[in-house]
Amino acid sequence: MKHFKISAMGFLMALVVYVIPFTASAQELSVDPTEYDFGNVVIGESSSMVFTMTNLDGIPISVYYIALEGEGCADFFISSDVPPNPIDIPIGETSDINVMYTPTDLGMDTCTLVVQSDGTPNEILVRLTGFGIEDEPEPAEEMAELIEFFEACVDDGTVEGYGCGKSSTHRLRAFDYMLHAANDLIAWDLEWCACKILDASFRKSDGKTPPPDFITGDNREAVNEGILDVMNLLGCIE
Repeated sequence: MKHFKISAMGFLMALVVYVIPFTASAQELSVDPTEYDFGNVVIGESSSMVFTMTNLDGIPISVYYIALEGEGCADFFISSDVPPNPIDIPIGETSDINVMYTPTDLGMDTCTLVVQSDGTPNEILVRLTGFGIEDEPEPAEEMAELIEFFEACVDDGTVEGYGCGKSSTHRLRAFDYMLHAANDLIAWDLEWCACKILDASFRKSDGKTPPPDFITGDNREAVNEGILDVMNLLGCIE
């Protein structure tokens, strides 16, 4: 029995298995960024992003498919070259994919950038999002249009000074001065001061008393609403 044990021990000592790891020629491809939000983009305008494919392994990689897939891809566009001819990326090198987003409607758009290659992983999916918004006019532009509208209303009689006789003329002239003063302050980047004058102009044209209005007429309310629009653009109203 003792002899058997020694023989068994010797056998176990001799039974040494060397496992030589097998390294497959796994090709590694990355796309950066892995997802992207184009954010708020004015309808009709464009925003672009470059997605970089990188060969992370020691073997050349061939990219044979690049496309945008999904129901919301109508407003996304690849502006760089894409297969049918494969894009070969040498060891440690990169290749770029340029994607543009041009919204045509209000709201959220989603799409998927699909990259297929003979690397690992075989398919890479990059989620794309963007939000179409309306073009918001600059306060200076809105103010200039308001003054133009107000003066046209004065000319055609749809806006008049409130009151009788000279009081009417003086109030109309004072209101005109207030609008032009606010316009100058906006041009000088003194929004806070412009807000104060616009607030006073709003109260002098809102049809409420007190205080007595400076203007009246069929388009008084339209002028009043125009003042409110400029105030909102300036951030006067929280």
